[in-house]
Amino acid sequence: MSSHESGQQEGQPEPAENREGVPGEDYSKEFERRMLVVESVDPKTYTAEMRDEDLKYLDEWFRYELGRHKMLLKQHAEELRKKTRESSGDAVARQEVMEWTQETLEGLNEALNSKKKEIWSLKDRVLQTFLYKNTPKEEGKKEEKPNNEKEGEVDSAQIEQSVLDSFSITSGEYKIILESISTLNNADFRRLLTNVMEVETAGAKEVRDAYLELTRELHPDTAKTHLEREIKGAKIQVVNNMYQEYKRRFGKEGSFVTWE
Repeated sequence: MSSHESGQQEGQPEPAENREGVPGEDYSKEFERRMLVVESVDPKTYTAEMRDEDLKYLDEWFRYELGRHKMLLKQHAEELRKKTRESSGDAVARQEVMEWTQETLEGLNEALNSKKKEIWSLKDRVLQTFLYKNTPKEEGKKEEKPNNEKEGEVDSAQIEQSVLDSFSITSGEYKIILESISTLNNADFRRLLTNVMEVETAGAKEVRDAYLELTRELHPDTAKTHLEREIKGAKIQVVNNMYQEYKRRFGKEGSFVTWE
């Protein structure tokens, strides 16, 4: 029986809702990775419920990694205070402490970024699998590269990567925002809205203000090079799509947003 049918199995981490806000959470161990549903079923049978279960698990994993990173930083700060006291009055020892601090922090940040990339890669696989399963295929039609890519005027991969980095989204999420944003459930849409617009409450005024600020910042006329213009154009398309979908879902400005 698969995990989505049997519920939580022995040895599987507790659901995120049972862990958030629990005092004294133990982050001393690595997160117990389990197989995703998308890794164990035929892609043709991958349902929206399976997608939601996988995304929930990956969000739980990411929150755990953030909690573990925070714990390790706290431990480092305590050790730093101890080393600083011990090296008081010794210039050589203080220099060694500074070098140790830099090396330790770089290692901790590198470890967190590695986990983030792994989780984002898995999220991308989840979204791509569900997207392609539910996207009608046109037989006999070959995908053509944009003319500007053929001519070598711009690097499309560089443009896409800049968008992904700016909004902290995966390539799968980027494709959904551009092509099938209406298929997102409210929870996924809110998560992407938070990333793209950098809003907290998602109230109408906050979203509108964020939209206006981003469109001013990303206006192509502010670009200094052709590549920068293309990048800003790609980013503003994402912002526009998110804002138009927000208005479609939640009505006129000033309305109160309920995500349930």
